[in-house]
Amino acid sequence: RLVGQGYNILTDKSVATQVMKFDVTKTQYGIAIPKCVKFEKVQQTRSSMDQFENDESYTQSRLVNLNVSLNVEQNVMAGCRAGCNKSNNSTSSTSEFSFLFEQRMFEIKIGNYKESLNNGMTFTSDFESDVANLPSTYNKSEPSCRSHFERFFNRFGHFLVSSAFGGGSVEIKCSRETIGGTSASLEEAKASLTAACEGVDVEFNAGSSSSDDMNAKALLNRCTHSWEGGDMALQAKETIADKEKMQKWKASLLVNPMMLTSEMTLEPISTGVACVDPKKDQTTYDALKDLLGGEFKVLAEEEKQKRAADESAKKMEEANTRQASAQQPEQSGGGGCFPSSLLVNIQNKDGVVKQKKMVKLEVGDKIMGWDEKRNRAIFTEVIMFAHRASDAMDVEYLKIALEDGNKITLTGNHLIMVGKHKKAILAQKVKPGEILFTVDENREISPKKVLAVDKVIEQGVYCPFTVHGNLIVDNVLASCYASVQDHVFLEGLVKISAQSIAHFGLVPMRALHKLRFKWWKKIPNGQTMHPYLQWLCKLKLPWQINMLEK
Repeated sequence: RLVGQGYNILTDKSVATQVMKFDVTKTQYGIAIPKCVKFEKVQQTRSSMDQFENDESYTQSRLVNLNVSLNVEQNVMAGCRAGCNKSNNSTSSTSEFSFLFEQRMFEIKIGNYKESLNNGMTFTSDFESDVANLPSTYNKSEPSCRSHFERFFNRFGHFLVSSAFGGGSVEIKCSRETIGGTSASLEEAKASLTAACEGVDVEFNAGSSSSDDMNAKALLNRCTHSWEGGDMALQAKETIADKEKMQKWKASLLVNPMMLTSEMTLEPISTGVACVDPKKDQTTYDALKDLLGGEFKVLAEEEKQKRAADESAKKMEEANTRQASAQQPEQSGGGGCFPSSLLVNIQNKDGVVKQKKMVKLEVGDKIMGWDEKRNRAIFTEVIMFAHRASDAMDVEYLKIALEDGNKITLTGNHLIMVGKHKKAILAQKVKPGEILFTVDENREISPKKVLAVDKVIEQGVYCPFTVHGNLIVDNVLASCYASVQDHVFLEGLVKISAQSIAHFGLVPMRALHKLRFKWWKKIPNGQTMHPYLQWLCKLKLPWQINMLEK
């Protein structure tokens, strides 16, 4: 249990000695829930990548997450726990960074401490006894008085934990010393680490890197990683780089969650002292203030809300700036596409299936797609790329979130299969409540409801064409084609679907592929769109959609 425990702000750890006892009325996720606390189920994913130049910058950031404003002297700051990516005995202050991913499932809160005393909460006999023995006044010039309070704070903590989240987390830590010869700079190391973390479904801007997969995996192996919660058998570096294993680890949090310490609400220990002996409230507060080396305050709820609003406004401003400078896909060299970070399942010559990022996909790879006749997932060969632009930055995409947690990111004019009959429509026409299709670990296709459609900014522009004209990307079924619409012939007597029209248009390319001609497969240097597609677009056929149309 974390909520209700004492917290030592200098060691950044909860203390072992119990401050309170609780009456337990129920159990959730295997955790005993006290009667007096508020238990709320949440489904939050939190991720951050932070860089700290020294202990002071780390500690200040940590205090923000603990909702404490503390103006301490330099000697007290130096006494705080060694910062991010460093052991407790480390004295190094080189530039370091940390990537933290959390899956939050619930939050536990204690409200008013005095009211909780009437609702199944009591203080332990050890705490009450030590409060009774505290001096009635605090004299900082008296060594015995000062040491008495120091012992009290070391035993019961400087603060009480009033609220905390539960779930699971994984933290990856790296320093310049760790990077060594793996990457030339810290920014490139960030990008390499991002490439290695395929299982972690988060978004953050880590710059760009020319490092290949081997460098990314080598860097991940040289970083340290720490886990909280979930199946211990899955707490490994291999899980971080494997989306399927990461999903299993998240599911295991339902059975074995842990209380998370990254972001908590704290109350001064004097709050607990006041409940036992109100006369020693101010005395304990004065001692706490002096021993921490300066004035401090626990942020009031209004201040926390204001700070959260300021941070949200800052993120919104940054997002708007990126949105304003974002390229439409046609500005990056083509129409409907996927960003470079999306994953596909590929099958090698030995029949082994693994995941591969879109940026690493090559002509000839066999990727998972859908066989319409047999209504099942199959592996289909990539015959060419319609578009391929790895250097396209800040491109506008749509992110479609589904009820099973899967998401797909694609341009608005890309076709995607919707509804019972898997009709291919433009992604920009997909609405919440409509049905898309996902594939599970048994390669079974199943319908899933759309929860949300949001505009996002991503990097890279990729559009592979397969033999079957479709592919499964990030576990979601989509067409290979874009900028095509259904067309009616013979005054309404014949209607042909957009998918059929586009697939028919690629007959020459599939024929060349079958004959094993290779000269036509590659996009010429300096171009991002295949010449055959450029020629088709120039024809301005009646079923084509203007690339600029939204």
